[in-house]
Amino acid sequence: MSVKRIDEFMKAKVRTDALSWTGNIDAGVNLKKASTHNDDYNFSVNSKVSQGKWRHNMGATYNREKENTTVNTHNYSLRYAFDYIMREQYFWQSRMTYKRDWVEDLARQSLIGTGPGYQLWDTELSRFSLSFLAGVWLWL
Repeated sequence: MSVKRIDEFMKAKVRTDALSWTGNIDAGVNLKKASTHNDDYNFSVNSKVSQGKWRHNMGATYNREKENTTVNTHNYSLRYAFDYIMREQYFWQSRMTYKRDWVEDLARQSLIGTGPGYQLWDTELSRFSLSFLAGVWLWL
């Protein structure tokens, strides 16, 4: 089968009012015992829920890296964004993120933002959009 045009391969998703839920969970552990003792733990969860003109995007990550008795990385982050699709390619997005770090000087960071966005493409294989958000960044 040969594809003569890119739009034959990249078919647009059909928008429906049906609930659509996708997501993934990634976990990793790397334990190394040699001249140094390294313990690395990574975990992330991502979920996307779409229904009609609403899209919700949620995620969380956790990272911890320890070398011998020194903890080099220890943090987690949470994020939530929702979009309201106004017209075919235009949407309004609001986003909230929170990060807690036990190693860096900025122990807690929060971001709340909202603004317009433009969907360049949304196919079965990929989606690419741009958002222009105005918001507040908080260091706690």
